Amino acid sequence: MDGAIAEAYRKLEEAMQDRDAYRTYWAERKFEHDLVSRLDGARDEGFEQGIVQGLEQGRDQGTIEIARKMKARGRPLKEIIEDTGLSPEAIEKL
Repeated sequence: MDGAIAEAYRKLEEAMQDRDAYRTYWAERKFEHDLVSRLDGARDEGFEQGIVQGLEQGRDQGTIEIARKMKARGRPLKEIIEDTGLSPEAIEKL
Protein backbone atom coordinates (compact mmCIF):
# COMPACT_ATOMS: atom_id res chain seq x y z
CA MET A 1 0.00 0.00 0.00
CA ASP A 2 1.22 3.49 -0.85
CA GLY A 3 2.77 5.33 2.10
CA ALA A 4 0.43 8.31 1.80
CA ILE A 5 -2.63 6.06 1.72
CA ALA A 6 -1.38 4.06 4.72
CA GLU A 7 -0.83 7.32 6.62
CA ALA A 8 -4.34 8.50 5.74
CA TYR A 9 -5.84 5.23 7.00
CA ARG A 10 -3.80 5.49 10.21
CA LYS A 11 -5.07 9.03 10.80
CA LEU A 12 -8.63 7.98 10.06
CA GLU A 13 -8.47 5.06 12.48
CA GLU A 14 -6.98 7.33 15.13
CA ALA A 15 -9.64 9.97 14.53
CA MET A 16 -12.46 7.45 14.76
CA GLN A 17 -11.44 6.64 18.35
CA ASP A 18 -12.45 10.10 19.53
CA ARG A 19 -15.71 11.77 18.41
CA ASP A 20 -14.22 15.30 18.38
CA ALA A 21 -11.14 14.12 16.49
CA TYR A 22 -13.44 12.35 14.02
CA ARG A 23 -15.40 15.55 13.40
CA THR A 24 -12.19 17.55 13.07
CA TYR A 25 -10.78 15.04 10.61
CA TRP A 26 -13.82 15.20 8.34
CA ALA A 27 -14.08 18.99 8.66
CA GLU A 28 -10.49 19.25 7.46
CA ARG A 29 -11.15 16.87 4.54
CA LYS A 30 -14.26 18.89 3.59
CA PHE A 31 -12.27 22.12 3.73
CA GLU A 32 -9.58 20.64 1.47
CA HIS A 33 -12.17 19.31 -0.96
CA ASP A 34 -14.02 22.64 -1.10
CA LEU A 35 -10.76 24.51 -1.65
CA VAL A 36 -9.77 22.24 -4.53
CA SER A 37 -13.24 22.60 -6.04
CA ARG A 38 -13.07 26.40 -5.85
CA LEU A 39 -9.61 26.41 -7.41
CA ASP A 40 -10.75 24.11 -10.21
CA GLY A 41 -13.78 26.32 -10.83
CA ALA A 42 -11.66 29.45 -10.90
CA ARG A 43 -9.22 27.84 -13.31
CA ASP A 44 -12.03 26.67 -15.60
CA GLU A 45 -13.68 30.10 -15.50
CA GLY A 46 -10.39 31.79 -16.36
CA PHE A 47 -9.83 29.35 -19.21
CA GLU A 48 -13.31 30.02 -20.60
CA GLN A 49 -12.83 33.77 -20.33
CA GLY A 50 -9.53 33.45 -22.19
CA ILE A 51 -11.23 31.55 -25.00
CA VAL A 52 -14.01 34.14 -25.27
CA GLN A 53 -11.50 36.99 -25.27
CA GLY A 54 -9.46 35.24 -27.94
CA LEU A 55 -12.53 34.74 -30.11
CA GLU A 56 -13.56 38.37 -29.66
CA GLN A 57 -10.07 39.58 -30.55
CA GLY A 58 -10.04 37.30 -33.59
CA ARG A 59 -13.45 38.57 -34.68
CA ASP A 60 -12.31 42.17 -34.21
CA GLN A 61 -9.15 41.54 -36.21
CA GLY A 62 -11.24 39.94 -38.97
CA THR A 63 -13.56 42.93 -39.07
CA ILE A 64 -10.61 45.31 -39.27
CA GLU A 65 -9.06 43.28 -42.07
CA ILE A 66 -12.32 43.34 -44.04
CA ALA A 67 -12.60 47.10 -43.58
CA ARG A 68 -8.98 47.53 -44.66
CA LYS A 69 -9.61 45.55 -47.86
CA MET A 70 -12.84 47.46 -48.59
CA LYS A 71 -11.03 50.75 -48.13
CA ALA A 72 -8.17 49.60 -50.38
CA ARG A 73 -10.70 48.72 -53.08
CA GLY A 74 -12.14 52.22 -52.86
CA ARG A 75 -15.49 51.30 -51.30
CA PRO A 76 -17.44 54.28 -49.93
CA LEU A 77 -16.95 55.06 -46.23
CA LYS A 78 -20.69 54.72 -45.61
CA GLU A 79 -20.67 51.19 -47.04
CA ILE A 80 -17.66 50.14 -44.94
CA ILE A 81 -19.38 51.47 -41.80
CA GLU A 82 -22.59 49.60 -42.63
CA ASP A 83 -20.82 46.32 -43.42
CA THR A 84 -18.34 46.29 -40.54
CA GLY A 85 -19.91 48.37 -37.79
CA LEU A 86 -16.66 50.24 -37.31
CA SER A 87 -16.65 53.95 -36.59
CA PRO A 88 -15.59 56.43 -39.29
CA GLU A 89 -12.58 57.35 -37.14
CA ALA A 90 -11.44 53.74 -36.91
CA ILE A 91 -11.80 53.29 -40.67
CA GLU A 92 -9.86 56.48 -41.38
CA LYS A 93 -6.94 55.14 -39.30
CA LEU A 94 -6.66 52.02 -41.46
